Amino acid sequence: MDLKESLIRLNEKLKVVIPQKGDLYLSRGIMIHRSDSPDSIKKRITRPSVIFVVSGCKWFKIYGQETVLEAGDFLLSNMDLPISCHVSKASIEMPYIAILLDLDKSMISELLIEIGDRKVPANTSQN
Repeated sequence: MDLKESLIRLNEKLKVVIPQKGDLYLSRGIMIHRSDSPDSIKKRITRPSVIFVVSGCKWFKIYGQETVLEAGDFLLSNMDLPISCHVSKASIEMPYIAILLDLDKSMISELLIEIGDRKVPANTSQN
């Protein structure tokens, strides 16, 4: 199964899990967002997170640079960032659905310290 087919199946399952617009918090740091129509531009501060778009499109402006995330795209933010954004493509039949995973700064710091203490083998290629 290719990515497009997987996203279509995931979209259908998530439309059942979150049947109307809004946010569904699955656990601490994991949220599903659904929007059934385009919306106006919002300014906000993002947290360290990963946003994975399942369906629809969302426009972002980060430090003057514009980008559009579509199904299968993701945005990784490793720090608090000021952004402008809006859902640019969504309908009841094909809503904007995204999965948001918060990243824990202290856990990432601990992981980087732990990784930094390990020795990397001189030859890591798989030729």
